[in-house]
Amino acid sequence: MRVLAFDTAGPVVGVAFGDLVRTERVTRGAEGRLVPWAMELVGDQRVDAVAVAIGPGAFTGVRVGLATGQGLAHALGVPLVGIGSLVSRGHRANADLALLDARKGRLYAGYRADGFAPADLSVEDVLRDGRARGLLAPGFRCTGEGALVARTALEAAGGVIV
Repeated sequence: MRVLAFDTAGPVVGVAFGDLVRTERVTRGAEGRLVPWAMELVGDQRVDAVAVAIGPGAFTGVRVGLATGQGLAHALGVPLVGIGSLVSRGHRANADLALLDARKGRLYAGYRADGFAPADLSVEDVLRDGRARGLLAPGFRCTGEGALVARTALEAAGGVIV
């Protein structure tokens, strides 16, 4: 299945088609590059579905991705599928824990064991919960923008940022 995917939920926006990927750190006007990137990546190939990151993440970014994906899916006559932001990050990095910065000392956290279902937690809560449930063995793999924000605490707890 050939899936055209958009992720606009975090500080880096991206478009992917198969192994082809275009990304850019969010700047003013970055959303205007989504459709040109998609056209560049797809070329004259068939698209079977469009996937978009549905959050958690930046409110406006998620809306931009959904609107872009919905418009293209409708124009192409293919299904639109929503994918959790932590799911895509966690699977791509083969991580045990995916994290996004929720601001104000909070993280959107998802454990592989839970299918990367998001929870809004402090880094202390993430580590306490993960340890209590046996999900964070030494060398546990963490990914996402939130892992960079909480790097010191995660590495002190035996985590590896990937």
